[in-house]
Amino acid sequence: MENPDTEPTRSPPPQEPDPKKLKMSTTTTDDEETTGATTQKQRFKRRKVAIFFAYCGVGYQGMQKNPGAKTIEGDLEEALYLSDAVPEQDRNNPKRYDWARSARTDKGVSAVGQVVSGRFYVDPPGFVDRLNSNLSPPNSDFRIQACDGVV
Repeated sequence: MENPDTEPTRSPPPQEPDPKKLKMSTTTTDDEETTGATTQKQRFKRRKVAIFFAYCGVGYQGMQKNPGAKTIEGDLEEALYLSDAVPEQDRNNPKRYDWARSARTDKGVSAVGQVVSGRFYVDPPGFVDRLNSNLSPPNSDFRIQACDGVV
């Protein structure tokens, strides 16, 4: 016979599993508030992208990034950041976006078909045009030709 003064025992509610960490390739949305208006900045899916480009190396100190020198990688990394392909926290840290180059060139050497790759946030329509517009100086001798079929 049950004792009416005691409550029945209940098992504790099941605990929810810890939320998984976001993977590098997830799509996220950042909300930024500005004075008087709300601007929504969408970050697209991070994908492995090959960037095919050509340059005249006369004004550069070579392909590989070198502190204090104007290099192809330095200009390309800055253009990727300005085009929102690389987030602020990954800026100046190529290991964070799996940077890889097909070859290097020395000071003053030009290249007709150079390839680099990495995992970038890409919005396919107009990505190549955005990269080219962010290369410094405008109309320089450094141009992106194509990105992994994304033109």
